[in-house]
Amino acid sequence: MRKRIQKLAAGMLVLMAASMLMVSCSSDEDDLRHHLVGYWEGESPADFANMRGGYYFSPDGEVIGWVASGDSRWETPQGRWSISGDRVEMEPYDVHPDQMYSSVVSVSEKRLVVREFGGLAGIPYEKGTDYIYHKLKKAPGTLVD
Repeated sequence: MRKRIQKLAAGMLVLMAASMLMVSCSSDEDDLRHHLVGYWEGESPADFANMRGGYYFSPDGEVIGWVASGDSRWETPQGRWSISGDRVEMEPYDVHPDQMYSSVVSVSEKRLVVREFGGLAGIPYEKGTDYIYHKLKKAPGTLVD
């Protein structure tokens, strides 16, 4: 009887530990999703002082690039995003051998880092260029707004 109670208690501990792991994984994924969804604006290089741009990560998994210049703003669908473990995957709509690829390096509540690599020169991921984006509280306007 005592061995049976010990086995039962051990089984319950294993179930509790497993359920806690599942909850934390789900919570981590939910946090990542919550941080990512929304509009992000890139830090502008000096060459493009008259333009703003960035990404919009929609709740349904679409990645949209946006640019504002003067009194205009436009958006262009770029691809899809998804979460795999603790990583954000970005898959472009149009894939061809010479294009630049984007990959989320890190995301927090207010900061997003995206690495660009590939292209005609075949830049490997490790030697790609990281770009920093800041979360916007709402959809961006134009430069004259």
